[in-house]
Amino acid sequence: MLSDAALALTIGCEPKWLYNAARRTGRPILRTVDDAVWWRLVHHLADGIGVSVGAAVAGADALKTISKDAGRVRLGATRDESVAVSVDISRFHDSAALAVAAAIHLAVPKRRGRPRKSSTKDAATPVVSAGGGVSPESSALRIERALATTHSEAEPSVAGEFIAALMDSGLSCVIAGEVAAVFHGTAKTATTIDIVVSLSGNRAAKLADVLNAFGAHPRGVAIRDAFSFDSSLVRSAAVLMLRARGLAIDVRHSVPRVGDFDQVREAADPVVLAGRTYLVLRPETRRTPTR
Repeated sequence: MLSDAALALTIGCEPKWLYNAARRTGRPILRTVDDAVWWRLVHHLADGIGVSVGAAVAGADALKTISKDAGRVRLGATRDESVAVSVDISRFHDSAALAVAAAIHLAVPKRRGRPRKSSTKDAATPVVSAGGGVSPESSALRIERALATTHSEAEPSVAGEFIAALMDSGLSCVIAGEVAAVFHGTAKTATTIDIVVSLSGNRAAKLADVLNAFGAHPRGVAIRDAFSFDSSLVRSAAVLMLRARGLAIDVRHSVPRVGDFDQVREAADPVVLAGRTYLVLRPETRRTPTR
């Protein structure tokens, strides 16, 4: 059962819109993934196209039983065929799968009471130089090891291969999350590789090519057999929660409390490894408010 937050993220609406639409149309909110996808289509038709909620519900019902691989389907047209509404069913289900994957992982209920104090029991020990700082000559080795510790169903080399493919395609990216924590010595292993990318210019298409080359797909949700990325799908979600070759990958365009890609890049340290310059987000980085 999906929470209000997960429903809203999947649909792309405020919870108030969903409850109002359900009340006006007499349709129950079932809180299943299929129900959330159906409401997403209703919202697309009503909020995106501008048809009435009642007409959007009727249209979503008409499209519900059509194959996900049907491609573009005409929903309705004027009598003279001069104006028509069509829906790309395949693209809709691909974007909906991305939205559901993000909602499942992002809409996590918050603990009540005071936040737990972070434990350093399982933290790794940073490599410290005689001067008291992190030894710069060990940076290449540490990023290589940090990428190799990413454990899941993937081979140890997949994380490094994925980052290298991004950079070799001309994409700017910053390593954040758990891998950055391993690099900085505050964690021992990483379950997910967290990447912040720039999608300016034609970079969205380049990212789509890399994701398709690695067979990336939304994590933890069902997809159609012909699922693939293009620039529009890459831009469709603020966070892409993916799995590729057994590796859990989160692709972001910004980082909370830090900012957009340019600000994240400024808050990262460069590390040279095998002729490539990796950017690793510094720990406890926060954007300084401007006055």
